[in-house]
Amino acid sequence: MSALEVRLIGTNLPGTRVGESQPVHVALERGKEFESVHRADLSEVRFDFTVRFVDQDFRGPYVTGKRGDRFIRLRWGVPDENGEWAWFGRTKVHLSGQERLATEAVESGLRLEATVDLTGDRGGPRLATVKDDAITWRTG
Repeated sequence: MSALEVRLIGTNLPGTRVGESQPVHVALERGKEFESVHRADLSEVRFDFTVRFVDQDFRGPYVTGKRGDRFIRLRWGVPDENGEWAWFGRTKVHLSGQERLATEAVESGLRLEATVDLTGDRGGPRLATVKDDAITWRTG
């Protein structure tokens, strides 16, 4: 079993107003919890976390999905006046398909990195699955 450091760099954030919702934030999902909460009007956000990479498979508390279809999620939401969150959407970033880069990162002691365009075609948060044209993977 190998620990694999992962960094997601979110760029082109949609801003803090989506319809009537404001101030919009984005967070990294960990099971049913969330962490690394950032305002959606920053120029860039970073999510650093560790997954296990075992037998060409991604595992751990940040990883969702079944073998061959592993992904992590970002949540979009707005805090209310009591500090509770009203979540309205998720972004799915697929890890499956990045096994070659993950192996390279583990073997060389590097991190697996992705830069993700977080604004969708309609100007709001990129919801659902991030397509290939909105993400770039590398080791770093």
